[in-house]
Amino acid sequence: LLGNKTCSYKNNDFINLKILESYLAFGMSSKLFRIFRERKGLTYDAGVFNPLRKTSAPFVIYLSSSPDNCLDTFNHLLKLWDQITSRTIPQAELNLAKIKLNAAISVSSQTTEEIINRKVQLIGLDMNPRLDEKFVSEISKVEAKEILETARKYLLNPSLSISGKENYCDQLRDMWQ
Repeated sequence: LLGNKTCSYKNNDFINLKILESYLAFGMSSKLFRIFRERKGLTYDAGVFNPLRKTSAPFVIYLSSSPDNCLDTFNHLLKLWDQITSRTIPQAELNLAKIKLNAAISVSSQTTEEIINRKVQLIGLDMNPRLDEKFVSEISKVEAKEILETARKYLLNPSLSISGKENYCDQLRDMWQ
């Protein structure tokens, strides 16, 4: 696990992190899929956080690999983390990430029952029942430089959690330090 504490949904940076999550993890065109699944056959997951949290929450990338692949996998993860905190997302990939995030929000609101359940859930949490519509309207306005600024703000000093065979964990810890 590699990640860091970020912000709640009420913070202006929330939507930037959701777009970054979309870029990294939504679908077979995502950065994580292309680096880890397609090229290495590895399992991964990523997420900003549960969007209904009202307090700071983690942005985490989770990777799982065999001991034989762990050093190479970790090296690729560190390179990716460096990229998301040092370079803007290319415009074509940013546009695709925005489309995928909009689609994810839309897919969760296809039926009347889903729409009602979501609004009841938001009201029950004392949140704006039109929160999803607000996010959809904001997504198109986000620029690549804003996402980079947000990544630098929250992700420059991530925390690492590893588990596995002790000798491999020791090697990963040495690479980390």
